[in-house]
Amino acid sequence: MSSPRLPVGCCAGGSPDEIAALRAANADYLELPVARALMASGSAFEKLAARLAASSVAVAAANVFLPPHLMVVGPEADPELLASYTSSAVDRAERLGIQVLVFGSGGSRTARAGFSRERALDQLEAFLRRVQSEAGRRGMTLAIEPLESAMTNLLNTVRETAAFVRERNLAGVGVLADLWHMEREGEDLEALADAADLLRHTHVAAADRLPPGQADDWIEDFLRRLLELGYRGACSIECGWRDFAAEVPAAVARLRAAAAAAGWESP
Repeated sequence: MSSPRLPVGCCAGGSPDEIAALRAANADYLELPVARALMASGSAFEKLAARLAASSVAVAAANVFLPPHLMVVGPEADPELLASYTSSAVDRAERLGIQVLVFGSGGSRTARAGFSRERALDQLEAFLRRVQSEAGRRGMTLAIEPLESAMTNLLNTVRETAAFVRERNLAGVGVLADLWHMEREGEDLEALADAADLLRHTHVAAADRLPPGQADDWIEDFLRRLLELGYRGACSIECGWRDFAAEVPAAVARLRAAAAAAGWESP
């Protein structure tokens, strides 16, 4: 039985130079930020959609679902505003052919001091149900991204996020495993086993959140464990770029080499 192939992509904004660089690097797809790209002005979005349609780069995923000022939890949360935003965002995601919607948005899901954590989790649950309802009807998958505790105080680890999805019975909602956030929270790779049935997407970076190939990493171990657990999704590079066009070819090559070393099909 042959090994599966790992689709490799990059998180980027979708500028002409970035699209050209991804095409030159032979990346499989682009992962766009919803808040900054999909929810830009109508004319800016139409230009982006036309640019992508003219390119050979697919947009398989989108992250940064909400801008930091649009709160999901706390007294500032406005369900009607969130519902309107979600409907527009998912409509635009469908137009671009996006398959996975990633909900990270640490600022939007940070419970302020003195606000009930349980109430915040209830609000988060209600929001996720709304997004999943919109996304699911269009054949898209919603994946919650656990974020390090410096970015939010709700859902910081893969284990915690998987437990939340199960306890709240969030049917259709998946979990994203981000290697860099796992490292920041000191979470071991066996957390992937605890969430194996819920894993829908992954992110990687090297140490200090540098592009793969520019610092030490344990990407091969991460990808090997995912393969063993039956993961068949994609993997995006999410890191700090200094010169995207110059750095992305080596980063994509490093991720592909790590996947091959971990047992995935060689490109």
